[in-house]
Amino acid sequence: MDEAFAGADVVYPKSWGPVDLMRERAGAGAEQMKQIEKRALERNREHTGWICDERRMGLTRDALYMHCLPADIGAEVSAGVLERFRLSLARQANKKVYVIMALLALAKGVAARTWEEQ
Repeated sequence: MDEAFAGADVVYPKSWGPVDLMRERAGAGAEQMKQIEKRALERNREHTGWICDERRMGLTRDALYMHCLPADIGAEVSAGVLERFRLSLARQANKKVYVIMALLALAKGVAARTWEEQ
């Protein structure tokens, strides 16, 4: 993680979880989900040092911290880093809905064109 931060201009340290476990979730039932969640939490305990904190931000070239929110304060990002980038994070979050709307419009347009071609 330190290597990724070194000399960075922008950091976006976000993980949705281990890829293998996320793939398992796709077809899992309720009982399977409980087991997957348990294994994910066990794996998370092995990586408690993976946090975006002031030390790691100090490795960057005064980078911008980005995040899609909500952030897990104290586990994923330190309170100090989150506070330092509060305004830019709020601006990001404000634009998220427009990005989603644009993607939906694009998908709808692609689907409509595909339907017309058939």
